[in-house]
Amino acid sequence: MGLVRLLLIKCLLGGYSLELFLSYELGCIKPEAKIYQSILNRFGCKAEECLFVGDTFEADYAGPKALGLQALHLSRLGAAESYQINTLTDVITYLGGHDQ
Repeated sequence: MGLVRLLLIKCLLGGYSLELFLSYELGCIKPEAKIYQSILNRFGCKAEECLFVGDTFEADYAGPKALGLQALHLSRLGAAESYQINTLTDVITYLGGHDQ
C-alpha cells in the first residue's frame, strides 16, 4: 500500500470504509473521463445513479456532468447557482429532495 493511500485512510475517516481513487494510480487526472469511469466500474453503477461532489468546478462538476453523473460544486464562497453547495452537510439536504 502506498504511503499517500495509507496516510489518507488513517487521517480521513478513521474506522469508516473508504475507497480512494488516486489519479497517479489510475494514470489519469480529472476531468479525464477515465477517472470517473473507473469509479463507476468499481462500484458497478450507472452514471445517473451517482453523485460526485467536489470543490473544483471543472474537475469536480463539469467533468462528471459530461459523463452523465449527478454533480454538486462545493463553493465555500457562497452557493449562487442551483448546482452549488456551501458545506458538505448540504449534500444531505440535496439528497432529501432527489431520488436516490
